[in-house]
Amino acid sequence: MPIKRLTLILSGLAVLFLTAGCDVKTEPTLSVEDPLESVVEEEKPDIFQEEEEEVASDLSAEEEEEMDPEDTMTEEEQIQLLKNTYGDREVTVFGENIDGVMTGIRTDEKIAALTFDACGGPHGSAFDEDLITYLMEERIPATLFINGRWIEENRETMEMLSQHELFDIENHGYGHKPLSMDGRSAYGIRGTEGIEEVFQEIMKNQQLILSYTGRTPRYFRSGTAFYDDVTLEILEELNLKAVNYDVLGDAGATFNKEQMVRSARGVKPGSIFLYHMNHPSKEIAAGVKQVIPMLIGMGYDFVKLSDYDDYLK
Repeated sequence: MPIKRLTLILSGLAVLFLTAGCDVKTEPTLSVEDPLESVVEEEKPDIFQEEEEEVASDLSAEEEEEMDPEDTMTEEEQIQLLKNTYGDREVTVFGENIDGVMTGIRTDEKIAALTFDACGGPHGSAFDEDLITYLMEERIPATLFINGRWIEENRETMEMLSQHELFDIENHGYGHKPLSMDGRSAYGIRGTEGIEEVFQEIMKNQQLILSYTGRTPRYFRSGTAFYDDVTLEILEELNLKAVNYDVLGDAGATFNKEQMVRSARGVKPGSIFLYHMNHPSKEIAAGVKQVIPMLIGMGYDFVKLSDYDDYLK
């Protein structure tokens, strides 16, 4: 965390003031260290020495309260801490919407959160420009879960998306793997195995997204949307919420537009929709162009997950 200290010399006396530090857009899991500014050494009456010590003490208490333990840890230290805590834990459940995974918003309002995955890989690194252009033109906010492999193949597009006010960029893992402690697979995709692989799947993409947006992602959706109970605890330890869905919008980009409309009719207040933004050859854009007017006609407004962070369930 930035050290907020400024030395001002007035009338030959050194008077220490506590001022607001620079806004560096830190999040709880990001480590930022600023060098100490040089301080002019002068003799001060005891009263000023006591004031400086009191201010420093207050600042330490305030920063300690805000500080996450990972702020001062190296990557190796974080991994070791996770190993010490979770290394011997036995997995008891593995699946999609298990306890601890957010699938909706707790509300009676007619709101819905549209989420779009960009999965990356040999067959998933395209960009559905028609879809995203439509969202922009209609001013529809959305939460984009983007995979590290997709970012590597779409750097200019990622730059554009990360700066657009309509979109929040969230973490879809780096290698698009199920988040597992023991390598379990989902849909034929092998999951992570062991603490270190779990950590890298989460944090490598966390830092990559941060480098574009200046904002640390708050939400995580694993590749295939599968987790186990231990990896969910690790996500929480890393200050992330696992978010899936309650409306399967395009069934892994396999639905046609008619199927997408039928699925969307299952909406309820606080629903989270799952679509894909990396398959322009499919009917996703055409389906979304029918779903959104239909939902608006039903009285629904669209929100980003971050708008209702405290109400995710």
